[in-house]
Amino acid sequence: MGTSDLRVDEYMTAPALTVGIDTRLQSVQDVLVSGGISAVGVTDAADVLVGVLSRSDLLRVGRVGKLDGRRQALIELPDAVAADAMTVGPVTVSADATLGAAGKLMVKQHIHRVFVVHGQECVGVLSTTDVMRAICEEVHTGPIGNFATPGVVRVNSDDSVALALDRMQAAHVRGVVVVEGRWPVGIFAQPEALAASGAPPDAPVSDYINPRFLVLPDEMPAGRAVEQALATRARRVVLSNGASLCGILSGPDFVKALT
Repeated sequence: MGTSDLRVDEYMTAPALTVGIDTRLQSVQDVLVSGGISAVGVTDAADVLVGVLSRSDLLRVGRVGKLDGRRQALIELPDAVAADAMTVGPVTVSADATLGAAGKLMVKQHIHRVFVVHGQECVGVLSTTDVMRAICEEVHTGPIGNFATPGVVRVNSDDSVALALDRMQAAHVRGVVVVEGRWPVGIFAQPEALAASGAPPDAPVSDYINPRFLVLPDEMPAGRAVEQALATRARRVVLSNGASLCGILSGPDFVKALT
């Protein structure tokens, strides 16, 4: 039996973290930032899972600060509740589904997690990190470059957080690589943007970068790259081809190695 044939409930995280539909958006943001997670499930009054609220949703509804100084903070969340911003109908799988089936859903839907249900009950969540743990148990010798998102969106370390967020949104990516000269020094992604939400828009992005990332050669075997990413808790892997940066991997890219 290969990794893709293993059951979801062997690797899921349980219980799944949820909030009620009437939870204020600021409270949801606090939960995401403090917990270091990318999304929570949203339940109705009967405790039924009806939606998911992610960092992407908060950034979508947040009003982004401008460089002209008219806003005091980078992101201003509206005075609203989870039901107003959530994505209705979260992607779910049954507890006895295979990792391969769940991984295909993640790749197809471009999402970082699926919720695991048993009947009407939400019993856990399977994230890309959970899938990466499973991948480590099977040898993958293909080069990691086969699974990467090509190209690297970057900003300079002395650029503003507003410019970094603007480039993220313009390129439809979840993070940018922060460089000094030609060398990457950190990542500014959705978690950092939310953590910096109270910062002035012209604050330097270097004050908010995440230094937990890896630079690996694009020909490295996928299994080895996954092992290193998990061991260092790196949120992104930047790929190099000689002296050039040529691609980037986040959780959904790693899942492609399974599917």
